[in-house]
Amino acid sequence: SQLKTGHPVRSAIHKQLNGRLVLRWVTTWESLLLYVLSFNHFLLLRGRAYSGVCVSSCRTFVDYDMNCPSLDNLPLEAVFDSPRHCSHINTGRGRRWMFWQKVTASPPIQTSQDNLLSSVMETLEKLLQEAIDKMDAEAEPRHLAFRAHGNHVVTCLLLESDMIITGSDDTTINLYDAQTGALLKTFQAHDGGIWSLQRDGDILVSGSTDQSIRVWSIATGKCLHLLQGHTMTVRCLAIVKPVRVDVAVDGSPVMRPEVPLLVSGSRDSTLRVWRLPLANDIPTYQAASLADVENTYSLSVLTGHQKTIRAMAAYGDTIVSGSFDCTVRVWKISTGDTVRLLTGHTQKIYSVVLDHENRRCISGSMDNSVKIWSLDSGSCLLSLEGHTSLVGLLQLNHGLLVSGAADGTLRVWNPDNGACQTILQHTAAITAFQHDGQKVISGSDRTLKMWDIRTGECVRDLLTDLNVVWKIQYDGKKCVAAVQRDNLTYIEVLDFDAVRDDLPETSQGRRVVVDSHGSEI
Repeated sequence: SQLKTGHPVRSAIHKQLNGRLVLRWVTTWESLLLYVLSFNHFLLLRGRAYSGVCVSSCRTFVDYDMNCPSLDNLPLEAVFDSPRHCSHINTGRGRRWMFWQKVTASPPIQTSQDNLLSSVMETLEKLLQEAIDKMDAEAEPRHLAFRAHGNHVVTCLLLESDMIITGSDDTTINLYDAQTGALLKTFQAHDGGIWSLQRDGDILVSGSTDQSIRVWSIATGKCLHLLQGHTMTVRCLAIVKPVRVDVAVDGSPVMRPEVPLLVSGSRDSTLRVWRLPLANDIPTYQAASLADVENTYSLSVLTGHQKTIRAMAAYGDTIVSGSFDCTVRVWKISTGDTVRLLTGHTQKIYSVVLDHENRRCISGSMDNSVKIWSLDSGSCLLSLEGHTSLVGLLQLNHGLLVSGAADGTLRVWNPDNGACQTILQHTAAITAFQHDGQKVISGSDRTLKMWDIRTGECVRDLLTDLNVVWKIQYDGKKCVAAVQRDNLTYIEVLDFDAVRDDLPETSQGRRVVVDSHGSEI
């Protein structure tokens, strides 16, 4: 994150707030400034003895790199009214403004001097949670919608801060402006439907039913490389970036992989490891028959599975793959060896998660179970029972595991002890979901719903009267859903953190449909 290093205030905040809700929220300059002001506001309420340090830290931070007026000439009381002077923060009915209003309306914190700092953190955490809950339940998000891919299925969906990327069974990939909905580019060269997408900077990688992998430049829209070798559909992709896995004798870091890699999994039962092409590499388009011999990007072929590879995850020197042969395999990328064969499922595996920090992986199966495995021993640590049909979707985020199944339920689990904390009930199979540790967004039974992950309560129906929800991306502030309504494919963008001060109340929450140029229809 750009907020972790390079500035004394933000570095200190990240060090002190590891694991807290507010750290997930402090992802932009404006939210970080508001947190600093809020923190210092409570210190100032305890007495003017803190005022020098409070004002100094705020002025230092704001003058460092915020685009707002200098606070040097403002009186003490006005420093903590500075959101009024910063257009970045004055977002009216947005989360930041609601949080700030709760802060300024709160009384001084009653606690001992020794516990003051921790008490301030706990208070801010509570106020932020209240602001988020209130916004999620009451505020109408900015709602943008646009047609995509005719009436075809959206098989892949990526959400970046400024762009939305979709892949479809119509063989094309589209790039949209996330703010306006304008179609910026169409990537077209595959001869079959798109089944997997991954992005790294300007590089976009796609896998297709035509058995090939294509590497594209997002900036130009051109196909830079054609990687062939698989003999059936490329079902899953993962980009693996170098991370430190050890320290050498001389004190230097040991990085794995040594260079960025691409891993692909296919219905041909193999995994392939490739060197990830760089944007300035010479374009290559080699025939499938020469792929393993002459393709300089092809590094290894991992064999062992007996049937389709349905899901895969990778980190560092480790790949975890789940197959229709009912097994999970753990691979060492640098050698290409299977280091663990995880057996215990009795039917096809549809989803896997790699929890590298806790040295474990998680799998969901057609046998209705979710299993948590040790990467070190290969033993099954926990078997999570309760679903009554295929578990096709898993997500581990902020220490919470959520599973989505064809039985119409989402289950929220504690992955450390296997306890099912809440059950979220739809009336039909779960087709897509995402969670951020606070809310779950799920698609099923012709609706897109928002749930409170702690209580299991449905906060609201975000979209209704749909034919189907294909894919969801949710980052806590913006939700993008690929849906079909009236037998046409739409991308629906719900921005919960948008600036809405300039919108009349009659327009707030109104679904605005735009054309390929981003103009309202």
